[in-house]
Amino acid sequence: MYKKQHILDAIKRDSSFALQYIASLSREVQRLRTQLELHSIHSARERILQFLLLESRPGSSEVHIDGSLEELASDLGLAHETFYRELARLEDDHIISREDKVIRLHKLPPV
Repeated sequence: MYKKQHILDAIKRDSSFALQYIASLSREVQRLRTQLELHSIHSARERILQFLLLESRPGSSEVHIDGSLEELASDLGLAHETFYRELARLEDDHIISREDKVIRLHKLPPV
């Protein structure tokens, strides 16, 4: 935590800092918008799949999970039991596979 005046002074003095700060705020707004969009999806399965699609790196079907799966479940607005159950179903359906902190998306189910 920084005092507001210190941040404002740094922004006035250093345009490079100002741009970095704006970029940081922009990323946070984008993250929150994505989280709101995900929370609007009623189906836990669809919410997880949408998260995986959004988080997979371009040209890759892998999602590297930062933190614990319980934290991810909470971020997605799901009870961890529901989250684990849906991950298991997605694995049983051969849509994903999991290894350590990586989830690989293999195929999407028909819509």
